[in-house]
Amino acid sequence: TIDKTKRIPESLARHGTTWMSRRNIAKQLGQLFVLRCNVNLQTDILDTPEILWDFDEWESLYMASKKYLGVKERVHILNQRLDVIKDLYNILN
Repeated sequence: TIDKTKRIPESLARHGTTWMSRRNIAKQLGQLFVLRCNVNLQTDILDTPEILWDFDEWESLYMASKKYLGVKERVHILNQRLDVIKDLYNILN
């Protein structure tokens, strides 16, 4: 999705228009929403996975790994980028 939107602002700046139809913009907004739902609602990446409820001894290792990999920060950055893309499509819509 990020790569697909690179040329859109340039096209708007140069020509005042874009090649995308309203239907295509709506489809892209739908794909963006699915991606945001997957990242923020349907994965355990931000929460403690249910499996660790049964194996308490692994939770501290999981949390340390998550912190070491910067998962929270990476998700935040991804959400910021997706917000910019959402704003772009809202402008076009």
